[in-house]
Parts: sequence; structure tokens; C-alpha cells
Amino acid sequence: MTSPFFLRLFLVAFALCLCMSASAQTAVKPAKKLKTLSFTCRVVYEPSNAMWVRELEVDYDSKAFKVLRIDGIQAHGFSVEGASIITHMDNERIYLDLSVPSWKSQFREAAQGQGVCIKNR
Repeated sequence: MTSPFFLRLFLVAFALCLCMSASAQTAVKPAKKLKTLSFTCRVVYEPSNAMWVRELEVDYDSKAFKVLRIDGIQAHGFSVEGASIITHMDNERIYLDLSVPSWKSQFREAAQGQGVCIKNR
């Protein structure tokens, strides 16, 4: 009769073989390459009448927008309604309309921004 040590060793080796064969059968799909839309937006903030240039990038695939970056900082969340994107960053609520590239925002109920966006190549 075999000793308990060899029986345990056999069971561990058998379990390891099962795990390795299961991981070998799982095919890793390559990550889809995302495309990027890039815009430069000239936004005028009222009441100070200050103009800021804001950089906007949207990464997308064939199904949906995946990542939104404003001035190089990734937005934690956003929602899409048709060609419009709604998000917020640093207490600024931002509404982007990509059908007629434009920017509208409201900052802490004290300032409002509005401007046009130009698509970069």
C-alpha cells in the first residue's frame, strides 16, 4: 500500500496538471485597438470673460466610446446620449455635443463656459 505522502503528492500533481490544461485551453483574445477622436475647444467662461483652450480626446471602438480625456486627464465616468457626452471634472459639469462640436459647462454654479471645438487630425 502507498504511503499518505505519495498519495498527497500524486493528488497535488494531478490538480496542477488539470489547472495547466484548463489555462492552456482558454484562448486569450487580443485587445481591440481603440481609435481616438481629438478636439481642441476654445471655451469662454463667464462672468470673467476668460478664454481657455481645452483639449478633448475620446477613445472608441466599433461599439461605443470607451475613454474620455479632458486636458490629458481621464474622466472617471461619462454618459453618452446620441452624439452628446455628459461628464464632470473638478466640480465642472461638462456637456459636449459632437454632432456640432461644441462645449458647454457650469462650474460650481458660479461660472459658465461655452465654446466651439475643432477636430484635430
